[in-house]
Amino acid sequence: MMKPEHVSRLLKHHSDLTQRINVNGRLYTYLVDKDVLDHFMIRFIQNQGSSTNQVDQLLEELSILGEEAFQLFCDALIEDGQGHIVEQYLKAGRIGPLSARWLDKLAERVGSSWRHLGSKLGFTDIELDHMETKHPHNPHVKIVRMLCMWNEAEFDKSGHECMQQLRDIFAEIGRIDLAKRLPDVLPGDIRSGEDKLTTGVLPLLDS
Repeated sequence: MMKPEHVSRLLKHHSDLTQRINVNGRLYTYLVDKDVLDHFMIRFIQNQGSSTNQVDQLLEELSILGEEAFQLFCDALIEDGQGHIVEQYLKAGRIGPLSARWLDKLAERVGSSWRHLGSKLGFTDIELDHMETKHPHNPHVKIVRMLCMWNEAEFDKSGHECMQQLRDIFAEIGRIDLAKRLPDVLPGDIRSGEDKLTTGVLPLLDS
């Protein structure tokens, strides 16, 4: 599966990417030659119709592939003369108060509570139905995507504020087990001036 931080970048800039990426035969050929996609997947993507819809499906397919898929996708864009998109949207950067790696670990513990959690995080039933349709057989992926989208929307908050919000919500939906295990803040809260969230310990995993 693609690294959570890479999935987060695709999610963070999804709207811009669907509007700006030029899908064409050269881009698709590179992805096939590098074994990122096969011809069946390419045909499926092309059958989505408009360029915007094709990019939307392409990003969806990439998000559930292996760790190398993101870098190969960036390479494909550069080879196709779209390196400015990589520079502007896909290079490493801050994605929100909490690290994608930590949210990925949290997602492993959410389980069947994901929809109730999503509702409390502000997602509509339509948005949750869309996540369910996109990943009907991969609950972990839809939970990670949901948490990363929420994290991005909370960009201006501190890690402490987001952690408290999660703690309150988990308690409210009856997941006291998770509420009690969430730390007050992760090491290297970005409001302290040094972002170590992507490499720090993961207190949630402590017994």
